[in-house]
Amino acid sequence: MVNLYASDGHRRAPRRRRIEKVEINNKINRVAIMYPSDRVTIPGSLQQDDKSLLVMIGNGRTSKDGDVWLVAYKGHHTTSAPRGENTGKTLTGCNMVRGIWHLGTWNGAALDARAPATVLPKGTDHVAVLFQAEDQGPIYGAAAIALRQTP
Repeated sequence: MVNLYASDGHRRAPRRRRIEKVEINNKINRVAIMYPSDRVTIPGSLQQDDKSLLVMIGNGRTSKDGDVWLVAYKGHHTTSAPRGENTGKTLTGCNMVRGIWHLGTWNGAALDARAPATVLPKGTDHVAVLFQAEDQGPIYGAAAIALRQTP
């Protein structure tokens, strides 16, 4: 989902986000119809336990190999600007990427990867797994979770 913010840091009306989500889904469906051979079904899951993240991608059919990426990000981040054109203002950003790791290549065979929670940068509160066509091609699938706080 696309999160939009006004220049004053406040969220815009939720109605607009719903409209944009429908527009985005319509575009995705149009592209899927135009390029049916590029569709990939990816069976998988992303889980968190007390000490690690587990990415499990099952057996599937694909005509394309792809890279599997783990992305750590912070859902919302607020910072004050000490200088520049925004001096004195408080800026809010969303989905701020904190780190990216290549977990492997998926070619239709099962792939399990475990990442220790200790590798996640400070401030990370979400993770996503992306399946991307080789050589920085299009992203064919994604899953994301909000992390539980561990003691």
